[in-house]
Amino acid sequence: VAGAVAAAGAAGGTVWSEQKKSKPCAVLAWGAGLSGALGNGGTRNDPRPLAITALPPDVAIISSGESWSAASTHSGHLYTWGKGQHGRLGHGDVSDLTVPREVTSMNGKRVVSLSTGTCHGAAVVE
Repeated sequence: VAGAVAAAGAAGGTVWSEQKKSKPCAVLAWGAGLSGALGNGGTRNDPRPLAITALPPDVAIISSGESWSAASTHSGHLYTWGKGQHGRLGHGDVSDLTVPREVTSMNGKRVVSLSTGTCHGAAVVE
């Protein structure tokens, strides 16, 4: 993917490495871990960038909201994690997730762009 993109929410930061389709990438997160926002399985703050190992290696897009994040793969699968309040993670409930989980209600759609807000998300799909 030409031109890496980074996004940060109000309560933390998330960044992805520039990925060429032939090479896997690592997604790193740091900052406030409240409600699992860092995606590393915990809820503690961390000032050091750490890999989110539960994501597949073909992440193409990532966006961070306030205490939650979303990522899409090259094949268009959507993953979310962090604070689930107001249903912002898209899993049909309000549970917090400390590791990324695929949004199965989006199966059959290919996410080509996404955005995360404070309490909501939006995606462009094919």
